[in-house]
Amino acid sequence: MTGEERQRVQRITDWDDARYSFMPARAADDLRLTLVHLRLLVYLGRVNNNNGWTELSQKATAERWNYARPALNGAIKQLVAWGYVEKKSQAETNTALCLYRLLIDKPEKPAPVKSSPEPKGDEGGVSSIDDTSQNAAVSSIDDTCVRSQVTPVSPIKTQKKDQRSGDPSPPKPPRGRRGRAMPSNEIEEVIVAVSAERPDDEAFQSVLVDFLAPLIRMRHLDAPSLVGAVQSLARWIAAKGLGVDEGRKILDQLLERRKSTVKPSDIETAVKTAIAHRPLPRKCEGDAELMRNWPAVLAELEKMIGADTTRQVFSTFALDRITEPNPAGKIVARVSTHADWAKRHVETNLSSQFRAAMNAVFPGVSDIWIETRKAAA
Repeated sequence: MTGEERQRVQRITDWDDARYSFMPARAADDLRLTLVHLRLLVYLGRVNNNNGWTELSQKATAERWNYARPALNGAIKQLVAWGYVEKKSQAETNTALCLYRLLIDKPEKPAPVKSSPEPKGDEGGVSSIDDTSQNAAVSSIDDTCVRSQVTPVSPIKTQKKDQRSGDPSPPKPPRGRRGRAMPSNEIEEVIVAVSAERPDDEAFQSVLVDFLAPLIRMRHLDAPSLVGAVQSLARWIAAKGLGVDEGRKILDQLLERRKSTVKPSDIETAVKTAIAHRPLPRKCEGDAELMRNWPAVLAELEKMIGADTTRQVFSTFALDRITEPNPAGKIVARVSTHADWAKRHVETNLSSQFRAAMNAVFPGVSDIWIETRKAAA
């Protein structure tokens, strides 16, 4: 890059007061493009002189938009590969920064290369007498062999490349991939692109990294657009407040049920089922002294019926009172819960386990009375 060319190139930040930006119309229908891609296109589209070339600091741009630099770098590489942006490397510019420019026009379609006609001659590659040099140093006898110097033309036709980007036309958006596995490198690109949409949203990133990313690496997600499907699922699941442990259980269930392909509807159904079976919060206070021993009762139940069932059935319970022995010698534990528990129609069938757990913590308890009452205000 000459000194004169170097002086003509401006920094991208010199265009912060630009009134408008150019945008390739083809981007509107390209389902691969995410928010970070579109931001870069609009950002570079503000430059309208020097043939569009401008300096862009990835570090400064990432900080400006609150993106992780690897996410921004990945998005730029994709735009270059897809024919939206042209890049000059540091080696080409002889500076510490690369140069970029937006490509408004769609790269030209590849044109076939016409093959040159093969030279005609006698069989076996022997030339005719007329082709033989008449120089005295060269024999003109008929058996003189003259080899063709024409380089054979490959039957594989090369593509005509765009004169500005040097890249062939970008591939069409990833539609119609249903039923076919996507290459692992494309899956990783999807994960990077989706992650760049909400880099500071911890719930969104947790759902993507801990749940969706492992799932789409191990199972083919049957959707017209993988980026769009993963984005929608990540937003929806994050809004539901899915915990890491819940996500791992759902992941294990889906991997067990779906051996090759999983649909977005399968994921939504599994998440809704998990949410519907979340333990209800306790709304009844109970006796403060007795409730100090309630965790010990739950621990005994977990030994017998497991942690999940214990949380599902007994999360709303509160200990109100343990009576003195009645004339029959029975000690009764009075337990309360609220109406939401009753609305779920929970069929415990765990009365013997509940009595055993209570008796282990409160020796002598032989009967349990469960009362449904209004929640504490």
